[in-house]
Amino acid sequence: MIEYLPLIKKENIEKLKDEIEKSLNCKLKIENDIVTLDGEPLNVIKAKKVLEAYFSGFELNDAINLISDEYTLEVINVKDYTRKVNRMFQLLGRVIGKKGKSKRKIEEVTNTKIIVNDKDKKIFILGKIEKVLLAKRCVEMLLEGKKHSTVFNFLDREIKKL
Repeated sequence: MIEYLPLIKKENIEKLKDEIEKSLNCKLKIENDIVTLDGEPLNVIKAKKVLEAYFSGFELNDAINLISDEYTLEVINVKDYTRKVNRMFQLLGRVIGKKGKSKRKIEEVTNTKIIVNDKDKKIFILGKIEKVLLAKRCVEMLLEGKKHSTVFNFLDREIKKL
């Protein structure tokens, strides 16, 4: 299976390339700012997730965690919640919270990493699978308009079950 991706972030790309090739037995070629992945389909999909995480703004080591089956990356497109640009920024602001409080609380309680990308209107959540699913549900609740207190109470209840 062969996949092509645009090269978005060049720093540390050689280290990432080496890690993907070594751990996933994929060939990764970079030419004219295009990344080509070649290998077994499942490994190419994993490599693509690692690159997506890194290009989305996650630290190199966090992105590399996606090589493990314990980790996942979830992407929430805010455009799925509204078509109005101003409302998209409001929704992103709800997820971030005042001085980053909402985002930070969800990250700390679930032990996940969250990137809010205002350019693409997307929210990326990286971590261990069960915790990412909980963090994703909390973010979705905020995007749906639930009160922050409702979301945090839900989060506190659900984290005890994990």
